[in-house]
Amino acid sequence: YAALNKENGSRDRFVSRFDDGKLVQFDYDAYHPRIIGKMVDEPIPLDISGHQALADMYGVSYSESKPITFRQLYGGVQEEYLHIPLFKNVSHKIDRLWMEFTRNGYITTPMGRKLLKTNLNDMNANKLFNYVLQATETELNMVILKKMMEYLKDMRSKMVLYTYDSYLLDIHPKEIGLLKDLKLLIEGNGFPAKVEIGIKYSDMNSVDINSKK
Repeated sequence: YAALNKENGSRDRFVSRFDDGKLVQFDYDAYHPRIIGKMVDEPIPLDISGHQALADMYGVSYSESKPITFRQLYGGVQEEYLHIPLFKNVSHKIDRLWMEFTRNGYITTPMGRKLLKTNLNDMNANKLFNYVLQATETELNMVILKKMMEYLKDMRSKMVLYTYDSYLLDIHPKEIGLLKDLKLLIEGNGFPAKVEIGIKYSDMNSVDINSKK
């Protein structure tokens, strides 16, 4: 279900199991760039869209910034962006991880799991950095998912889908008041999340639940 097309109507059939229930999606803002910012001690400000903050660093528009960001984070930092502290530190982090990996034969994830050189074929420095990034993302999310499942265990509302940087929940109409607490819980690792609500998965609208009474 994670790869359901957003445009061809295949998401229409996914609706709340409850009469008058709502599907609610919490979607982290610029999740990978924000994780990387924390990894290299250059956190992206929380009071602005992550991609807008990056666009301001580059001196380009919001739409122009995303391809630049993806190139730096997944393909290796280009020399022309090394003057930006975030990417200068990313470049150093890539080098340090690679040295540790080649010297010790493994690197350790934030939760202490070892990524062994013997299990990772055709590796290079940038690819290794992406392995660490995705491992960090998954471990962060597992902590949040565990807390969410514990919070919801006596509720009628259900967690129904997790896809990388977002969580989809089926919210019972009498439990809509849970959303503020859920948002606080989901943002517990220090990453801001946007909220979308709809009666079906293909038609979700952004809302500011903090403005709702």
